[in-house]
Amino acid sequence: MPSPGDVARSTLYLLVSFPLGVVYLALVVSGVIVGVPLLLFAVGVVVLAGVAAVARRVAVLDAGLGARLFDVPAPVLAEPRASTGVFDAAFAELAALSGYRAVAYLLVRFGIGVVGFTFVVTWLGAAAALVATPLYYDDPAITVGVVGVWEVETLAAAVAVAGV
Repeated sequence: MPSPGDVARSTLYLLVSFPLGVVYLALVVSGVIVGVPLLLFAVGVVVLAGVAAVARRVAVLDAGLGARLFDVPAPVLAEPRASTGVFDAAFAELAALSGYRAVAYLLVRFGIGVVGFTFVVTWLGAAAALVATPLYYDDPAITVGVVGVWEVETLAAAVAVAGV
């Protein structure tokens, strides 16, 4: 059974996942959108290599934050071997699989962030509504429960629902 600290850390992680995922998606997509057309002028190689390098560092940072939050070892992505010259370093960066893994991680992180954020916000909203049931159960404009199946009509039932 998870402890209250585990639930709080997981909730925090999922709430933060959405805005971070949006930033990661913007970083990767904007870098690729700028880099691919510039491949015609060979500058795109450097831009795409820069996107891969930045994505690797951001992915390591993000995974490190999650590892620190959950007290697990932080993963490490291999750096490509540095070469002399800008284009040699760019080709080495593009040849390294760790950059592609980092880009994939950041894109998946966006999807997980959307789903996790949706579940957490729905869960928190439903919990707040249930806890507040004793405050509005007797309002004729509001129905608490499932119409025709069960409805909260007494203070005792409202307190029981709030305690769930």
